[in-house]
Amino acid sequence: MKTGGTWVRSVCEKQRLSIEEVGDTHKAYCELPDTELVSSRFTFAFVRHPCSWYQSFWSWKMRTGWQMD
Repeated sequence: MKTGGTWVRSVCEKQRLSIEEVGDTHKAYCELPDTELVSSRFTFAFVRHPCSWYQSFWSWKMRTGWQMD
């Protein structure tokens, strides 16, 4: 699913800003392994309209399968 992370990574690299990813990039903040580390850094977050998110999620699952974990 697309959330804008590729765009942000590209802009940061063009501006020669260092990038450090912490944990899975698609987890909720509270699920990250070290929230103290993340709290001390400048971070990006994207909020999508729920309808467009569900449309994207459905499309992604149709391409990759609907395995339930």
